[in-house]
Amino acid sequence: LGDACHAMLPFMAQGAAQALEDGATLTACLTTEPDVPEALRLYESLRLPRASRIQALSTDNKTRFHLPDGPAQRDRDRAMASGGTDFALKAPKPSAPADVANPSRCWKQ
Repeated sequence: LGDACHAMLPFMAQGAAQALEDGATLTACLTTEPDVPEALRLYESLRLPRASRIQALSTDNKTRFHLPDGPAQRDRDRAMASGGTDFALKAPKPSAPADVANPSRCWKQ
């Protein structure tokens, strides 16, 4: 689980968080699906999109956080200061992340 399944660059602070999400999803899938191979396929289908997105965002941050001084760095700083980015302190917070897979098939009703 976690970095053993999907190693993350250290630019999103998501290693432990992803391990917790993995554990919760795997537990739910294994407790509701009696066929273990099917439960694991379901787990993979639920976790792969989210883990892949977090990996991609972390890779983007590697570049974003280490821009050399210059026009791109100033543009980034202006965007962050305006609150117009998803990583700005003033950015509006969604009520629920749109990218999180809904594991409703796993959770007991």
